[in-house]
Amino acid sequence: MIQCGLLKAWDLSTASSFSFKGTSILGTTAYKPIFNKDGTRIYYLNSGTAAYDSIWWRDLSDPWDINTAGSPSARSFSVEIGSGYFSGGFAITEDGKYLYGATATSTTRVYKFELTTPWDLSTEVLRSSAYLELTSPLPANITLNRDGSKFFLLDNTNNSIYRFSIT
Repeated sequence: MIQCGLLKAWDLSTASSFSFKGTSILGTTAYKPIFNKDGTRIYYLNSGTAAYDSIWWRDLSDPWDINTAGSPSARSFSVEIGSGYFSGGFAITEDGKYLYGATATSTTRVYKFELTTPWDLSTEVLRSSAYLELTSPLPANITLNRDGSKFFLLDNTNNSIYRFSIT
C-alpha cells in the first residue's frame, strides 16, 4: 500500500510525498482496502487466508496514517454466505450502518448486512441477498454512492461497470 500526502483533497496530481508499506503494515495479501468515515480504521480482504469470507480490519491511532495500524482483527461471514466469499469485493455505507459483500463465483450474489453498531462488524445481521444477472459473473469490486442508494460493480472480464439501485 502506498500512502501519499495530497496538497488538494482528492486530487492525485497534487501528491507530495509517499512511503511504501508492505508486509509490516497490512501484509502482501491484503487487498480492496476501505476506511471508515473518520479514517481511524481500515478494512480489507486477505487473499492469503484459506477463504475470502473474512473481512479484516486494523485500528489507526493517527487517522488516515497506515503507519499507526494496530493488530489485525477479522470477522468471518462463512455461516451467512457459505462458499461464495466476498472475492467480488465489499463496501460499507458512509454512516457505517450497512455492509454489502459480493461473491465472484459462477453466479454473482450481493449480500446486505445491517451493522447494529455502526462500523462494528461483530454486530452484523444479514438482511437480504440477491443474485445479479450479469453477462460475466466475475466482479472485481463494488462501491456505493454517497447516500447508499446505488452500488456500482466493476467487472474486469468485459471491462464494464454495472449500476444497481438499492431498495
